[in-house]
Amino acid sequence: MHNQKQIIEAIKTGMKRACQAMHSFTDEPALAFNAEYLFTVNTANAIDEHNYVPAHAYEIRIEQSTKKFARDCLLPFKFGHPLVRGSTKRRSKVPPKIDRNGRIDIAVYHDSPKSGYFGRQPLCAIELKGFDPARKLVMDDLRRNLEFMRLEGDTGASVLGFVVFAALHETPVPQNLHEAFVKEVEVKKKYQRWLAGLGQRSDVVESVETFGVSWEPDGTIKEEVCEYVLDTSTRHHFVGAIVTFSRLA
Repeated sequence: MHNQKQIIEAIKTGMKRACQAMHSFTDEPALAFNAEYLFTVNTANAIDEHNYVPAHAYEIRIEQSTKKFARDCLLPFKFGHPLVRGSTKRRSKVPPKIDRNGRIDIAVYHDSPKSGYFGRQPLCAIELKGFDPARKLVMDDLRRNLEFMRLEGDTGASVLGFVVFAALHETPVPQNLHEAFVKEVEVKKKYQRWLAGLGQRSDVVESVETFGVSWEPDGTIKEEVCEYVLDTSTRHHFVGAIVTFSRLA
């Protein structure tokens, strides 16, 4: 649970830093072609900040192969009763089937000595999207995240602790805190409707969280010839959405 909270907070930090960076680099906080790339890099950096010296809690891999990650989710070995001949099992060399191959935005590995895993094992998979991703893209990522949690093989079930999907959403600019809260609730309800399309999910703990990332209700002051003017083109309101699937207690 501690690890999960750290990762979620790092994703929130990554969102906020990405929006700040887009504004600094382009003066357009929601410029689409920068959002996902900056979001991924800033999130990876935020997770890495927990790797204090001499400890190195997390191994972070960007654009990890889904085939390799799926295979890593299963124990390399499983030991049976020592008196039973042939009781030691090894995972198959063939990676478990995943419906949509490709790459995971961020894969995080860690040490878990009590699990019986040799070496660092997968802790979580993180899929990130920029602004206002289409429903199909969101659902594809959510389905694959569930697949990683449900993997099974010769050596048992997936060791993965949790999976995360996160995206940014731009809403009409609210004028007060109540309106801003209403916009966050609207985004959350949209995800809850979409999640209903995933079918039975009683085998995981599900969480949907929305929160304010960046809000500029009036615009920014900019300097022009001999005067300062209010640039209303920078008015914006960005909401973050995070969907987490984790193990049942």
